[in-house]
Amino acid sequence: MATRTSKKVSLAEAASCVSDGARVALGGFSVYQRPMAFVRELIRQGRRDLTVVGVVNGPEVDMLSLHR
Repeated sequence: MATRTSKKVSLAEAASCVSDGARVALGGFSVYQRPMAFVRELIRQGRRDLTVVGVVNGPEVDMLSLHR
């Protein structure tokens, strides 16, 4: 039987995989299930010039656009 390897990573590690100028898909529905902690981590790490794919009227897009 094969052993399973966890694919879980921390927010900091996940955000470190996103480079400046990357295209990022952000999901969620209405005001629920938005990836706000991930967006805050992208901002904390200073990511710039991201292209956001998905619902563009959410608060996470506002947060990213304020930290250009």
